[in-house]
Amino acid sequence: GALVTGASSGIGRLLAIRLAERGARVGLVARRAEALEEVAAHIRRAGGQAVALPCDVAERDQVEACVARAGERLGALDLLVNGAGYGHHRTFLEWDLADMERMMRVNYLGTLYFTKCVLPDMVARGRGWLVFVSSVAGRIASPEESAYAASKFAVQGLAQALSIEVEDAGVHVLTVCPGAIRTPFFD
Repeated sequence: GALVTGASSGIGRLLAIRLAERGARVGLVARRAEALEEVAAHIRRAGGQAVALPCDVAERDQVEACVARAGERLGALDLLVNGAGYGHHRTFLEWDLADMERMMRVNYLGTLYFTKCVLPDMVARGRGWLVFVSSVAGRIASPEESAYAASKFAVQGLAQALSIEVEDAGVHVLTVCPGAIRTPFFD
């Protein structure tokens, strides 16, 4: 099975559809249940297998319950795509601290929670893929992206360290750093 966070729109949605087209049983994760059901229905109409798993990735208890449900519905997870995230363009001084904290919870801690739940089984089975959707902003910080860049730099650090720790155990780590892509993220 494959688990894709951020599957209700943008890169996550398209990736989930493409994975299902290639035969993966896909778990769709995001907060918006209705949007997830639309993606799942699209996949099923095309002959694929998908299950909607509504979850706020920033809430650890929801993530743990989500991964348990995914295991029940999809079996062993061979692929985790950490795609959930959001960003803003504003100066640090204008940025609300509560939103900066929320961004770190969604973009970094959500990724951490899912990885911590899924990785032990991958290592035990000696196979799997972890995909981290970071950003160009996770490599090059830009003005008016301070909190977003910090969250994506954190994702980069986690992914790089994990690639060294788990590659010999048969788990592959891929970090993707998109630039500006025409998705609802930029609307």
